[in-house]
Amino acid sequence: PAGSNYDTVKIKIKELNEYCRNLLSSIDRVYINSNNNCLPYVLNFSVKGIRAETILHYLSSKGIYVSSGSACSKGHQSYVLKAMGLSDDLINSSIRVSFCRSNTKEDVEKLVLEINNAIDNLIKVWLEFKNERSNISKIRRNCFKGFK
Repeated sequence: PAGSNYDTVKIKIKELNEYCRNLLSSIDRVYINSNNNCLPYVLNFSVKGIRAETILHYLSSKGIYVSSGSACSKGHQSYVLKAMGLSDDLINSSIRVSFCRSNTKEDVEKLVLEINNAIDNLIKVWLEFKNERSNISKIRRNCFKGFK
């Protein structure tokens, strides 16, 4: 019957969602926003300290397409995530992954690998920027020492 195919697909998607949730949960900066009772077709999470748009651009450069916020938040901060009690920082860094019948475990693994890479690369860039900024301040202090 038609219903059994739907059930099979739903079970597969639920397993992918749980697999993704478990892998993402192992990353320090990742906070899972979706509760365990949500429909399995969507998983919402935040990467603490990194704006969603930054992660979206990084992932899209790797051929991974996800969304930010919640489905009800196009162009605005999500009132759904706000009602869930999330902080503005978590809301502004929230990513929404949609699952469908054609997704695989390999897709999930690639997503999680690239989230990890994005975090590592962005932290590295930030530290380089911070160090460079510190060096510029030292140069300015030394170059203009005593200059009034």
